Amino acid sequence: MELKGYHYLILGLLLAFAFFSTYSETHLEYPFPYHHDEWQHLGISMQAMEEGYNKVYNPFLGAPGWHADLESGFHLFLANIFLMTGLNPVLSYQYLAAIFAVITGFVIFLCVYRLTGKFYAGILALIVFISLKSNVNILGKSYFVPMTMAMPFIFLFILFFLTSLKEKSHKKFLFSFVLLFLIFLIHPPSAIILGIPVLVEILFNIGFMEKIYEKFRFFFLALPFFALLVFLLLWKGEWQATLGYFSDLLVFEQGWGKIEIAYFLPALYGWAATLFAVYGFVVANKMKLRFFMIFAFVSIGMTAFFNIFGFAVVIPYSRAIHYSMLSLLPLTALGVLSALQLVYRKIENNDALQTLACFVFLLIVVSSSYTLDTQYKTYGQLPLDRQDYNALIWIKETYGSDNVLVTPYFMTSAVYPVSGSKAISLIPSQMGGGLIEENLNFYTYTCDKQEEIAGQANASLVLSKLPIECSFLEQVYSRGDFVYSVRTI
Repeated sequence: MELKGYHYLILGLLLAFAFFSTYSETHLEYPFPYHHDEWQHLGISMQAMEEGYNKVYNPFLGAPGWHADLESGFHLFLANIFLMTGLNPVLSYQYLAAIFAVITGFVIFLCVYRLTGKFYAGILALIVFISLKSNVNILGKSYFVPMTMAMPFIFLFILFFLTSLKEKSHKKFLFSFVLLFLIFLIHPPSAIILGIPVLVEILFNIGFMEKIYEKFRFFFLALPFFALLVFLLLWKGEWQATLGYFSDLLVFEQGWGKIEIAYFLPALYGWAATLFAVYGFVVANKMKLRFFMIFAFVSIGMTAFFNIFGFAVVIPYSRAIHYSMLSLLPLTALGVLSALQLVYRKIENNDALQTLACFVFLLIVVSSSYTLDTQYKTYGQLPLDRQDYNALIWIKETYGSDNVLVTPYFMTSAVYPVSGSKAISLIPSQMGGGLIEENLNFYTYTCDKQEEIAGQANASLVLSKLPIECSFLEQVYSRGDFVYSVRTI
């Protein structure tokens, strides 16, 4: 299908809407990273910028501790972007989710359009993607984390992989696996979840794979050595410790995500969108688009496994929910488009009714959304507000970055990225640790207990939302937040 000017206009308007809707969802009145995962990923990236990559201590606490960076592609991307542009990492982070929503939306459109040959199938997939829900539990396009960055590469991989099989193109096949390796570096679960659909497609194209093996035999022979290298990098010194570590990486018990919500996928994704996706299975089968069908079966199967057995394997339940919705996008688009074509045949001589039918179908799809997620749409307590940010910047400008701070517990993820200083504890997310219980209750303790905790943590400054009247503290800042210097004997 040859695209015309109005096709590009439709696509451009939808991508612009994807940017503004994603940005306004979280950052219209909040100019900082929102999710604790975002703050801690940013902190790991800033450590790489300032001190070098993969240091053996926790930058948020300044405490020894090795963190196996399994998402190095994401952290190095952030580090290089901020180093090359000179942008303020904290204040510019707010735009990244919206930018990647546009990139992902475009790649989803391109993937579905190229594989189906139907422009409006791609457009419908893009529209459903824009309408997907996000919250602090399942994450999604509104938060810039490794899973978000991996999303466009997932659909780009699918496009090149399936095209290579159709065209018997060795170069496109090799490039698709370069993309898969890139996905693995950014977010390993995103690469792993593609494994089963890839294997099924390979079995259906075994003749082509024999030719690929002959042409790239060295690559296949190198795979066991690559697997051994990964194993050695994750080796913990003894078998029991190593196997336990792998178990922690691959098995996710109930409660892993702190907020454990059981989702009913048709309600979350949308009843109408789900019904159209079911019809889309039939259409995809006729078009021999097995990959989309298997991708959906695998993703949904992982959520069902968790609901039945109480634990998830390879991918946490909340992330599998998000993959399930992503996998249904092409199927929903095919289902809606095919249903519209059936309706159009009934009213083929009435342009007004055809237009009305199109709007009604779209309205049904994008409005049949789940409402429970609004309960977890936002945090009850934000990690940082403008007054907190100003206070942390003042500390950095006045005292430098070599400090240990007592701050409200929910601010701990932001202390290092904003001020360069350390906190006395860290809310568990990508990392964690420190004096968590003491930090949680610090502002309710007596002055003697507060002094004891400050001494135990070697804290030199205390940041509080409210005034503190203790003799061991000297007020040095009082513009919204209050900052106190710890008096030493």
